Amino acid sequence: MGLGKLRSVTKEFKLKNFFVPPTKFVNQQKPILLTPKEQIKNQYGPLIYCFKNKRDGSLTYNTIPLLEPKLIRQVSYDLYHTQELPIYSRPDYWDLFYVAKFKNYATSTEVSKNILKLKELRSIILKKENNEIRKNNSDARKGIFQDGEFNPFYQQEGVSDLIESIHKSQFFNSGELDNQTTIYWDNIYAKGDLEKFWNPKIPSGVIEHVALKEPHEKIEVVVSEINDDAVATWEQEKEPEFIFKK
Repeated sequence: MGLGKLRSVTKEFKLKNFFVPPTKFVNQQKPILLTPKEQIKNQYGPLIYCFKNKRDGSLTYNTIPLLEPKLIRQVSYDLYHTQELPIYSRPDYWDLFYVAKFKNYATSTEVSKNILKLKELRSIILKKENNEIRKNNSDARKGIFQDGEFNPFYQQEGVSDLIESIHKSQFFNSGELDNQTTIYWDNIYAKGDLEKFWNPKIPSGVIEHVALKEPHEKIEVVVSEINDDAVATWEQEKEPEFIFKK
């Protein structure tokens, strides 16, 4: 998949996206959440993209390289003022926190759903309990970080949710599927300690952690290359039947 596909736009409707979506989905004017079958059809690999808001540190997810305003509303349960309006999906407000590449769509889809469920638990169902275990910020008068403030704990929680989502994935732990996974980090140190956090729940060597890009590389090119590699290494013959039916 070339950059032209990522950058295609229409005159009828333009969104200021982190990455511009294919024309087909721009015309539909709806959140870009694709089924595995739609991902395959449009040559998007089995990937999970995690975006970090530069203003408050909060995280948003998608399975294609797109950050879109309506999507932010759909998968963000606490909306801060830095996320409210469409203009705030601008790339100068967001960074890619990580890109997780799997060998199959069954695993990437399940892990993605697990992450969003944990995000919902933290933000709504167990919000009070989650806030109680968070550390206070440096200003003792404020306590928990307020809406709109940069909160470093969102990234720590995001890494924890990623580990837990992979650990609990039935497809990741299936002996019939290839578990080899690569996670590309914008900040390689953000992954945390392997021995302390990753290896106790995920077998050592199954996940490779690498830097997302070098300083001189353009993020659009790097993301396109990661996607092309994910499509090329996809193990179609091992994919469960239901992936092709939905």
